[in-house]
Amino acid sequence: MARGIPPTVGNFFVVLSSLLTQYDAQQEERARRSKHGYHNIYALARYLEGVHETEDAILKQVNKNDVMTGEIAQRLIAELADHFTINPRTNEFDLAPLRKFYKQLDAFLSTGKNPSLVG
Repeated sequence: MARGIPPTVGNFFVVLSSLLTQYDAQQEERARRSKHGYHNIYALARYLEGVHETEDAILKQVNKNDVMTGEIAQRLIAELADHFTINPRTNEFDLAPLRKFYKQLDAFLSTGKNPSLVG
């Protein structure tokens, strides 16, 4: 049996939400430990807003239970790029969880490795 979760479109959005939530919790903990730490309490809400807007746009074109394909993945990355910052020098997302998500998506498309909820 393959490890990870089934590679449906909906599950990739669950993975993305999970990675962003884990990242926000890490940032909050880091700020709490730091002498001059700061954590934006609205960051997670902004991240998830971008995910939900992306999901709404994608689900207008495909079903949540469809298996992820290269074409859907291209649309997904393009939509995410509209909602999240991309570093122009490296052409990668600025947020680490989005880079992890992209790597999981790429690994699925190239090798068939199922996505995972843990970063």
